[in-house]
Amino acid sequence: NEKISDVIINAIFTMLDNVMYSGDRGEKKHLLVDEMVSMVSSKGGPAVANQLKRAFRTYRSLNCMCGIASQNEEDLTSEVGQAIIGNITKRIILKPRREMIPMLMQTLGLKSERHADNIRSLDTKPGYFSEFYLMSPHGEVICRLIPDRLTYAIATTTPDDVAEIKRL
Repeated sequence: NEKISDVIINAIFTMLDNVMYSGDRGEKKHLLVDEMVSMVSSKGGPAVANQLKRAFRTYRSLNCMCGIASQNEEDLTSEVGQAIIGNITKRIILKPRREMIPMLMQTLGLKSERHADNIRSLDTKPGYFSEFYLMSPHGEVICRLIPDRLTYAIATTTPDDVAEIKRL
């Protein structure tokens, strides 16, 4: 119910605030938010959105690296998504669907054809490698993550791989 979700949201952000404001400000902290759209669109969503916007605007000055992980471009186009994008200095872009590249470029404020070319060039071969585009104030690079077989087996969610692991 909405009253309970408000209590939980406030408790989580009070705990985060305590870590950020009361902890050692010289110590690097990290906040990674996953599945943001489901949090913001659920009951209590406006409270979550306001807390996330506040966190991303203030925690960076408290030596916290804030980020979102999203597979849904709607996360980025929302009001809270735009507030978060405005406060992120590093971006990691995984291979998007081709038709989403123009929206991604617009949402992230990328105007250079170089960015579009780099994003279009991303490739993934499940079980072998996955590429991502890393952008920071220090530069840009396309990276290739090549997992060893054990790491891949532990992390895979590909249905055929999961079935094979269960069979073994």
